[in-house]
Amino acid sequence: MGFGAVVLIVAGALLIGGACQRIGHAREGFEWQIGAVGALYGELLASGLLGLTLSLGLVVDGLSLIPVLIGGIAGGGLLVVAFRAFGSRISAAAREQQAPAAVTRRRARLAYSEQLIDQPILDTMRRRFGVSVSVCRTQISGDHGWVDVELVGSAEAVEMALALARQSGINLLEPEEHESGAGRLAA
Repeated sequence: MGFGAVVLIVAGALLIGGACQRIGHAREGFEWQIGAVGALYGELLASGLLGLTLSLGLVVDGLSLIPVLIGGIAGGGLLVVAFRAFGSRISAAAREQQAPAAVTRRRARLAYSEQLIDQPILDTMRRRFGVSVSVCRTQISGDHGWVDVELVGSAEAVEMALALARQSGINLLEPEEHESGAGRLAA
């Protein structure tokens, strides 16, 4: 098998993958890649590189096109059918029916002491409650410090993240308190 045969195998796999994306109801935008990988494997199997050797029909550059085409369609089709059946937990129809969760943005200043400076509170908020944590400003000096953050997520998740900070011993200041200079700590 020469260079021309390799080009035909790769081009065939890409074409079969594209066809798999357009046939039926694709659940994801990347199904053509799954189909192309399956088609490539099926083509290689049928071309004799992986053990199966058939010589039927038209032969180009040492490559028998009919078995390669059948192997590509079978491999790509089977992999896409399997993905559509088992690959995603939520069907496209169910995704369309789900209402998007309301997004809450909340700013706070987390003031902490030396004992808490090494605690990964922000990362814990992100991992445990799924909130996005953006650090706006920070100041650390010796035995204490503060971090201005913006938390983005569902209202419940943001409140639970702030409750975690309070439970950890971090003092919370609301934005109007620390920007006005009054600076009353909220426990």
